[in-house]
Amino acid sequence: MEIQRADSFIHANACNKLQVIAEQVRFLQGQAEKILLETKRNKDLHHIACNFVKVPGNIYHLYQRPSGQKYFGMLSPREWQTPHEYLGSFRLEQDESWTPIEHIAEKDNQLKLLDKVLEHSDGISAFSSIQNVDMEM
Repeated sequence: MEIQRADSFIHANACNKLQVIAEQVRFLQGQAEKILLETKRNKDLHHIACNFVKVPGNIYHLYQRPSGQKYFGMLSPREWQTPHEYLGSFRLEQDESWTPIEHIAEKDNQLKLLDKVLEHSDGISAFSSIQNVDMEM
């Protein structure tokens, strides 16, 4: 009886540990999917027609002509009357990635947290607290 109880406990313990690993795998799969989608978006946006030199840190506005051709402009839809469809605005980041305008505040907050990590001499413990915040999101 005692051996069966011990076996049952060991089995339950192993299942609990495997559940944690399965959750981590699902989380990592989600992160990988997010990275692949961001990579595709960044690549697609870098192939959009543009008649000026794009500078990291600036926001650019994406439009589409009736022909279907997409292009970047420096002026927002509020700054000029365009017959072309407005598709969104994006900030070009220092690493050449693109951030949709609706995610800029979130991106800036993440960068501020990372700057704090780099400023502290005990960056490892500061980084641990950031990881905990990211996992809650």
